[in-house]
Amino acid sequence: MTDRISQFQSASKDFFETISSFPAAKREEIIFDKWSLKDVIAHLVGWDEHFIEELDNLINNKIEKSIWVTIPNLNKNSTAKFKNDSYQNVIKTYQQTSQKLINKLRNLDKIYWDKPLFPEKKSRTPQKYLSIWIQHVTDHLQTIKSLKIV
Repeated sequence: MTDRISQFQSASKDFFETISSFPAAKREEIIFDKWSLKDVIAHLVGWDEHFIEELDNLINNKIEKSIWVTIPNLNKNSTAKFKNDSYQNVIKTYQQTSQKLINKLRNLDKIYWDKPLFPEKKSRTPQKYLSIWIQHVTDHLQTIKSLKIV
C-alpha cells in the first residue's frame, strides 16, 4: 500500500503546486461548470475529511451506511463551509487535510486495507477508496491544467 499512498501524496503535491500558480484574479471566478477554483479545493477538503472519518469509523468498528447517496450534499456542504474564507485559508486547509489523510493511511494497520468501509458496498475498502481518490484528485488536476491558465 505504500506505493498507493505515495501516488496519493504525489497527486496532492502536483495539485497544490498547480493551484499555487493559478492567477489570483481567476481563483474565485466560476470557471468549472458551477465552481470556482476555491470551490474545487473546498470540495477536495470535504472529501479528504470524509475519507478520514470513514477510516476512523472502520478502525472503531462503526461501519455505517455509505454516503454515496448524498454526494451532492457532501459537495454542497464542503463548498459552502469555505464560502467566506480566503483562498489562502482554503489552500492551507487542503494541505492540512491531505497530510492528515496521508498520515492516517500510513498508520492504518494492514488488517484494515481490505475490509469494507460500508456494509452495503463490500468492495469499497480503504485500498479501493484510495485508488478512487487518487483518480479524483488527478482528474481535477487535469481539468485545471487543461484551462491553460496556469
